[in-house]
Amino acid sequence: MRRSATRLLSFFLAVFALAIFAQERRDDVVKAVEKVLPSVVNIGTERMVSSSYSPWGSDPFEGFFRDFFGEQMQRKTSSLGSGVIIDPAGLIITNAHVVHRATEINIVLHDGRGLKAVEIASDDLNDLALLAIVPPVPLDLRPIAIACPGELYLGETVIAVGNPYGLGSSISKGILSAANREAAFQGKVIFSDILQTDAAINPGNSGGPLVNILGEMIGINTAIHREAHGIGFAVPVRRIEAVVGRWLIPERFSDTSLGIIPEAGDSRDHFKIAEIIPESPAEKAGLKAGLKISSVNGRKFDDLISVGRRLWSLRPGEKITLQDTGGKNWSLTAGESEARDGRQIAKNRLDLSLVELDKPVAASLDYPFTGGLVVTQGPKDNPDIRRGEILVRLNDSGINSFGDIARAMKNVRYGQKVGALFVILVRRAGNVYIVKKEAVIEAK
Repeated sequence: MRRSATRLLSFFLAVFALAIFAQERRDDVVKAVEKVLPSVVNIGTERMVSSSYSPWGSDPFEGFFRDFFGEQMQRKTSSLGSGVIIDPAGLIITNAHVVHRATEINIVLHDGRGLKAVEIASDDLNDLALLAIVPPVPLDLRPIAIACPGELYLGETVIAVGNPYGLGSSISKGILSAANREAAFQGKVIFSDILQTDAAINPGNSGGPLVNILGEMIGINTAIHREAHGIGFAVPVRRIEAVVGRWLIPERFSDTSLGIIPEAGDSRDHFKIAEIIPESPAEKAGLKAGLKISSVNGRKFDDLISVGRRLWSLRPGEKITLQDTGGKNWSLTAGESEARDGRQIAKNRLDLSLVELDKPVAASLDYPFTGGLVVTQGPKDNPDIRRGEILVRLNDSGINSFGDIARAMKNVRYGQKVGALFVILVRRAGNVYIVKKEAVIEAK
């Protein structure tokens, strides 16, 4: 009897010791990984990519810039990368080069579920893209925690999470080696705020998070130094917030109109209105660009992405109250984008002034025909589109009248790129030639 009791006591002591050792092994790094993994996804794409010859030598960022600026030859291929959930409704951020020219985007969650996603916005220069999971969206998605941009400490422990070589949920640990590295392209500094780490970042880690010991994202893994083992880079949270925060508006996701384009403020206690969309509820309420907003519906936000989480999913009829830093309240009701006159759509959304090519206009331009729409003033940010050119197509829609413009722009969201085709009349040796010219305009 005494021997059985001794064995039982030994058993319980062994179990207790194992529990203590397990707790000791679950250090801060393990806890941070456990917190982050549900927010990291695997991204697989089918896409048209570029094979390029690069004349730029051994620049550590050569591969990234070559993808966008090199001499290109298209071929279809599959690629793997990583992404980070930033909203429970299925919004994901990743590197732009991960989904560059993707024709299909497949998402695999941490628990193995496979979903489809679409690209909402991308910025090649900042190497960031915003994706949305195609419905139905799981209800248990966990957005990643975001660190305060200014809280970076050289030498602090950092963890890179991603899917190198297609292997899911891979972890590497290191330190934050530098916080303000420069990225140069052809001798010109493009960024001066790149994070550098010695945590192993391999192909497939691109788009995954770099997190601190608290499991907070401090950056997005984006590049590898090609000539030195163990040096990785990440886009810092401050730049992620500045880019992605401007994308999280209802106009990018639906026909809902609010009219506010936010940007980071001078401090963390407010954000600024960077731009007011014409004819929107915000414009009609009297809001102006530059106004500093301290709260939305009485709630204060620590970062611009959190502001966007509240704005992007607004639907027509929803009311919000903004309070500026002076204490004034602004009440807005989200509206629905209306199909307006095509002339105004061209002006407000494409910054393109057009007139019908009738007899007086044709005579003033010395054109031998009438019909269609001719440019009187091109977009300010696209000087290649000039007066006298005739607009004949927007995306896949032929343009002959202002009604055609209204129909072509009906499903185009704010910030989307619109392909435009113009024709130019060129006179040489008494003959008239029609020359085609393509352009890309960003919709407002």
